[in-house]
Amino acid sequence: MTLLALLPDAYGADGGIAKVNRDLLAALAAHPAVDGVDVLARVPASGDANIPPGVSLDAVAGGGAAAYVRAVGRAVRHGGYDGVVCGHLHLAPLAAMAAALRRVPFVLVVHGIEARGPPHWPATRGRLATAVLGAAARRPLRVVAFSAHTRGRFAARFRVPEARITVVPNR
Repeated sequence: MTLLALLPDAYGADGGIAKVNRDLLAALAAHPAVDGVDVLARVPASGDANIPPGVSLDAVAGGGAAAYVRAVGRAVRHGGYDGVVCGHLHLAPLAAMAAALRRVPFVLVVHGIEARGPPHWPATRGRLATAVLGAAARRPLRVVAFSAHTRGRFAARFRVPEARITVVPNR
């Protein structure tokens, strides 16, 4: 199986979300059923990035959101993906579209504040954008949260059954 992963960052910083995404990619690459993971990240890798075998990173740093959307479109047109992994709630609308166009499932990883608080990303302001984010948040085959608290808050905010949200403690 080949996966497309949409991430804000993985190998370009030491922050919590980047660390979780690196761990996720390492686990996916090591899984015997996974042949490869093509990653589209918003932040380029640092010079000392230790990208695991089986992970292909394409950082879309220049051009902002429009360049990232175009890169996702190219990946969807040219890749034979069996699934989409979304490493941040704010990328869920793109992940949902990519998965729908490829007719494959997608998994959403939610980290914390973005899953339970009001949207703070500029593209999610306004009723229409908030509705799009909410619709995308309800589309994944599975949602992964790192605490029962985040699972409960995400489920309540987006009206997703808690049974579709797996808690994987971040240790």
